[in-house]
Amino acid sequence: MYPLLRLLLVSPLAFAAPLHAQQAIAPPQLIPLHAADGALWAAGPNYKAGFDQGFTFYPRRGADRPNAPFRLTTESITIGGEEHALATSRARLVHDHRCERTHDGIVEAYDVRADGVEQSFRLPTRPAHPGEILVTCRVTSTLTSSVQSPEHTALTFADANGEAIVRYGRAAAIDAAGRRTPMTTSFDGERIVLRLDAATVESARYPLTLDPLTSTTVLSTDVSARVTSLATAASTAPSNPRMITCFSRLFASGDQDVFAYLCDLDGSNPVLVYSDVVPTRSTDDVTACYSGGDTRFAIAFVRSSAAGAASTLTIYSHDASSNVFASGLSTNVVGSTGSLTNPSLGGTRFALRIFLAYDEQSGANYHTRGKLFTTTTLTAQPTLALGIGSNPQPTHPSVNPLARTSDSWRWAATQWNATPEVRGGTVRYDGTSLPHHQLLQTGTQLERPTIAGADERYLLVVTAASLTGDELFAVRLAWPEAGTPTPGPLRLVDNAPAGDQITNHDLAYDYGTRSHWAIAYDIDRAATGREAKLTRVGYTGAKVEAQDLQPNDGSGVPSVALARPNFEGIFQVGYSTLEATNPVYVRQFAYPSGAISALVAGSCATGVFSSGFRVYAGTEFFQQRINNLANGTPVVFFLSFGQTNIDLTPIGMTGCIFGTDPTLQIATLPSVVGPSGFASVEFALPDFPLFIGNLYSQWAWLEPGANPLGVVTYDLVEHRVM
Repeated sequence: MYPLLRLLLVSPLAFAAPLHAQQAIAPPQLIPLHAADGALWAAGPNYKAGFDQGFTFYPRRGADRPNAPFRLTTESITIGGEEHALATSRARLVHDHRCERTHDGIVEAYDVRADGVEQSFRLPTRPAHPGEILVTCRVTSTLTSSVQSPEHTALTFADANGEAIVRYGRAAAIDAAGRRTPMTTSFDGERIVLRLDAATVESARYPLTLDPLTSTTVLSTDVSARVTSLATAASTAPSNPRMITCFSRLFASGDQDVFAYLCDLDGSNPVLVYSDVVPTRSTDDVTACYSGGDTRFAIAFVRSSAAGAASTLTIYSHDASSNVFASGLSTNVVGSTGSLTNPSLGGTRFALRIFLAYDEQSGANYHTRGKLFTTTTLTAQPTLALGIGSNPQPTHPSVNPLARTSDSWRWAATQWNATPEVRGGTVRYDGTSLPHHQLLQTGTQLERPTIAGADERYLLVVTAASLTGDELFAVRLAWPEAGTPTPGPLRLVDNAPAGDQITNHDLAYDYGTRSHWAIAYDIDRAATGREAKLTRVGYTGAKVEAQDLQPNDGSGVPSVALARPNFEGIFQVGYSTLEATNPVYVRQFAYPSGAISALVAGSCATGVFSSGFRVYAGTEFFQQRINNLANGTPVVFFLSFGQTNIDLTPIGMTGCIFGTDPTLQIATLPSVVGPSGFASVEFALPDFPLFIGNLYSQWAWLEPGANPLGVVTYDLVEHRVM
């Protein structure tokens, strides 16, 4: 590789990267009924609900309010004074949005709707002893309603502040002829009693259905949509260009839910494929990866149960081609000494395993652990002690998101010494953990490292916090699998003054250029709120281009994944907002489309052509080729900052021009055509100092008999470096 011999620095940052149109990843109108923790669970836009031997309704409360569950349990059903035996079994699933229990032939059903849960009681045939029907349901909730005498009315339940939260709707009876008869509802402070008069029971055509509706009356939209963690991963298979976007979202104080969507690479056609909405536990800290050997996505997240209980990790694996909800595999990881937090997943392009790193708490200390899983079965290998332990604070491990082959993953984590440092190691595909090494130490507090790369080419990104403010740094690492990593220069990506805070979120590597990474982070401005940001860096880790994803809306939480690693030029970006209806967006972060090489002046050579690559700033391996020449032909490559048009006819090169300005010449590189009929040169387009602008190149070679001199030149090529 030939470096540029001299540079023309045009700007420290000349342009912002183009972003494609954003696509909303909106919460579904309905999350289908699914089994979890011994019950059936479902959710709508403003609530979630569990069904077992009763029905518990959870209205969305928002970040600053605790859950206020509203539980209904059927206590008795009497018809004409005769009490019917109640079922002791749990609700059974009928289809995605309906479950039922049967009480002595009377079907109690729950239909999950966008606006609430519809409870109904269905009498398939006329009772043997017709008379008035009384259905009594016990209410268990911190929400209260005033005592209500029998009347055709709805009941409203409020919290301690008097704010209406849950509405139990007016009940009606509907017979097989479609006749609708109002029912009375009463409430004594503990029990709801629904009553249908005897005359209607006698005259109705059967089946007869009794039908109230439970719904949320108030939604705290200002905070309820806040996303607390977000992760993306993209498929490496050109035949299945999809990505997964998963996020955790606040439902109520101390209650966060996880959602995972498959979508196209531009964020379109999102399909919900997984969720965890069980309110007895909170879920957060999502991470995601792709396993190319079996074309599956995997996500992992922290699951916290009752207060004081140790948190665990859940891993879910899903077929990348399947849109079927919750059709994958899941397993839990339980710590041996305490809570597990801060998971990070790494996948593979062609193999069947994924690697999970995480923190395990032991008393007041944190230890970095790891596990390998086979994605087809989620079978786990023994836990790996990665060697970073006895830390007074979490180490926040990061795993290379995608190992290029079935060889190894690199990981990095913070070691909290007197002077914090980032250390990292290698875990091989067979489960061997190699010794860890120091990757970075700056004399300041280092937080939340991320690492990504392949083939001994890695980038480490970390936040350095001090009393004067935060700085986001990147450092290139030359890291052989079994060797010691060699760090390059420390590059400043961004900074924030004291009072503002930078949080490093995610990092992705471009396998196409082998020179670029995209860094996703946010800056929490004390004055204006959080700004989600994305920066592309070049081969030394220096900033090439940047983009504000969602400035000043208080959301933050960006994530980035490479899209189609077989082709360079596009990263996938996910980021959160505070919108109640669209809490997450996905869009494509594309390199400049104008970064091309173009013929700008013709010369005398015929029958050959020059080929090259996209002219992206910060590319380490920019290559130019001349093709279809005889083996052994001597060639010369000229490179310049400027162009000219010198007629070479006077020196015997009839009809030829020399187009690269010799006064601005960068390099004159000789080469020889090989057996395959081409010659090539390769050089770097610097990211530090950053070069953005035009370069001009031209090939010349010996061609006896072509003209009196026996030398020809090819057309002048303009390289638009962006």
